[in-house]
Amino acid sequence: MTPPAALPGVGIAVALVPPLAAVGITLEAGAAGSRSRQRCCCIVTNLAAIVFAGAVALLLGGLTPDDPSSSRRLRVSFAITVGAVLAVAVPLGYHSAEVIADTRFERAVADAVREWDDSIEVLELTTDVDDGRGTVELRVAATRSESAGLATRGPHRRPSRR
Repeated sequence: MTPPAALPGVGIAVALVPPLAAVGITLEAGAAGSRSRQRCCCIVTNLAAIVFAGAVALLLGGLTPDDPSSSRRLRVSFAITVGAVLAVAVPLGYHSAEVIADTRFERAVADAVREWDDSIEVLELTTDVDDGRGTVELRVAATRSESAGLATRGPHRRPSRR
């Protein structure tokens, strides 16, 4: 059974429309910061991957140019596509490292809260790390008798493990 002719178009639409819509919504909301850059990186990543996969599929399918000048253009185009994929990999790797660091920080904060008082339930945990400094916002749930003790304990500082 052969796939429908519309399948490649659907795949391209699924890969490009959601990040494009997210960029548009983010820009319209006036939040043209790092979130917009992340979504633009996603668009470029998907586009480069689509072009690269298409080129590889055509080459593996046996489609090669007959004349030498077309063959040279094909090699140059393929090199540009590989370069684009590698150029996108750098910011994508950087963003992935940031996400991993943020997740580790959130986990450390949640562990510190449990260590501090395991009877408190963390409802919402928001963290932000900028220039090596972390900001934490917590929303917790506790019974009245437990929450009365929170005010007397004061701020909790966990020793850094560096």
